[in-house]
Amino acid sequence: MEFIVEKSDGLAKEFGDEKGDTYSRMAGRIAEIIEKYIKIAPRWNELVQDEEKDYKETLKRYFGTHQGVVETFLAKVIEKTKGVEERNAFVVALDKQGFGFAEGINIKIKTINNEQVIEVSYKKEKDGKVIFEHNEIVPKEVIDQIILEGKN
Repeated sequence: MEFIVEKSDGLAKEFGDEKGDTYSRMAGRIAEIIEKYIKIAPRWNELVQDEEKDYKETLKRYFGTHQGVVETFLAKVIEKTKGVEERNAFVVALDKQGFGFAEGINIKIKTINNEQVIEVSYKKEKDGKVIFEHNEIVPKEVIDQIILEGKN
């Protein structure tokens, strides 16, 4: 993780690599998936309100990926909202590796007053103690920035 977040973007630029997986590209792809569900949320909210449909309020989706991919998204969110120092604390909490088996982040997109609110949370525990925790509402602009950076 340390290499990915600190060096992969720069090396890709240095060597002219326009396709390989880098910190910003992987984070951008996850942000694009989230953006898709942000766009879906208003319509889902309408369907939930329709009593004839009898839909549950929560549309649950579970995504799996290779180690290192979803971690880049969370690292990028932390970097954008809390700064590089906090992002580095996240990487250290991962023992500079990645998530453990069946470990991940929780992303909730809620519709409140016809606006989409994006909540991102993660908790890392070791020996029964919380060693890193991240819970915040992420502005849509941050998701947009991550997508844009992933395309550059």
